[in-house]
Amino acid sequence: GENGGRFMGGIASRLLQWNQKIEQREKLQEQNVFSGKHKAGQALSKRDANYGRAVAGSKTEARAQAASAWVEKEIARLINEIRKIGYEEGGAVCVKFGRLFVHYQDISDTLVGIMMRAKRRKLLDYPGDMLFQGR
Repeated sequence: GENGGRFMGGIASRLLQWNQKIEQREKLQEQNVFSGKHKAGQALSKRDANYGRAVAGSKTEARAQAASAWVEKEIARLINEIRKIGYEEGGAVCVKFGRLFVHYQDISDTLVGIMMRAKRRKLLDYPGDMLFQGR
């Protein structure tokens, strides 16, 4: 009957959609170097603008953006705390790491990592790569 034809058409339509999703997934797996289906020669060039970046619109991209926003917020918080407890010297606000460490321990346990990121962004400066509480 008439209803049977619509029912079969609905199944055929869904089957087509499902097969298209499978095909898209297989193509993505061919590009994924961690997949067992990766095809050599499909890797991005290091000169490619998307090299080292999550696929646009993916959950990975959303997590990366959220993490980046969190780091920016933490850097702003760190700089604000340095301004609160620091002293001015030569046009810059300074604080010894030991004092900052003690002050910051109740705020966050990410002090050193945030300091390193702020230094990379040239928002903070300190000598060397090692941080000691007595300095």
